[in-house]
Amino acid sequence: MSYHQLGIVAQLADDLPGAREWYLKSLEIKERRGNEGGAALTYALLGTLEHAAGDGPAAKQWFEKALSIFEKRGDKVNIAKVKALLDSLVK
Repeated sequence: MSYHQLGIVAQLADDLPGAREWYLKSLEIKERRGNEGGAALTYALLGTLEHAAGDGPAAKQWFEKALSIFEKRGDKVNIAKVKALLDSLVK
């Protein structure tokens, strides 16, 4: 199981600090390897985590970072998903 997957499991179990730790470990590896697409997915997950923790500004920063990469890559599906997540912060 990857760090990314461990983060998802922790987040589903409402262990937000544990999820954050796993996501950041995953992100460190992805960024070091130049895995931009994978990093963008992790940025989006960190955004959902911060949103769940009640930190809208932090969530927005992670979502915007993910969105920038998805737009650069032309990933229309993930662009739509992240825009919907950003819209949910306003409501």
